[in-house]
Amino acid sequence: MNTYRVEVELDRRFPDDDEIDTIMDRLHEFDGTIGSNPGAGPVMSMFVPAESARQAVVMGESIAREFGEAVSIEALRADLWEKREGWEPIPELMSVTEVAEDLGVSRQRVQVMIDTGKVPAKKVGKTWVVAKSSLGALREARGTR
Repeated sequence: MNTYRVEVELDRRFPDDDEIDTIMDRLHEFDGTIGSNPGAGPVMSMFVPAESARQAVVMGESIAREFGEAVSIEALRADLWEKREGWEPIPELMSVTEVAEDLGVSRQRVQVMIDTGKVPAKKVGKTWVVAKSSLGALREARGTR
């Protein structure tokens, strides 16, 4: 099962505020939005689970049908859509405490490893975070998980 981003353009005027609320309530479970393109009708965007692009189109159209006739429908696997938009996946991050537990060392030892560059880390606000994927080689060298 994949997730697809489906955009459905409707053949109608843009909805008023009350109808926008109704549409957004319907799209909520699909992380959906409604917007417009210049010179076009309203466009409903949503993320739907589907086995294929065809199934995603059918699902998107059936949701949009409640609010108007579709004049165009586009479905693209979410990972490809994110790549097209230039979005990079956010790696799984770990705190200094989590890294220490994972490696079986103290928090202070992890902080020293960060300070000396043995563990790549970034500061987010006042907190250091480490990409979980960067610990693989360090685990092997230490003989841990």
